Amino acid sequence: MPNLYEAHRRTLVWGGEWGDQDDSHVAQLYGGYVIPGSTPDNLHLAVSQWNTAEGWPYRVMQHRVRGFA
Repeated sequence: MPNLYEAHRRTLVWGGEWGDQDDSHVAQLYGGYVIPGSTPDNLHLAVSQWNTAEGWPYRVMQHRVRGFA
């Protein structure tokens, strides 16, 4: 079993500002949860956001990262 205290850390999705979003920057970012069944070579993350200033509904997006290992 791998020791998670010694695991390599990498930020895959960054928080950002509204209007400056792209594939790796999400405005008002909340979470970043690994979807069960993911592997290091085919990693799926659930990332959520909502625009509280505009009253937008809460939403969740799925991000796929290939070749993380």
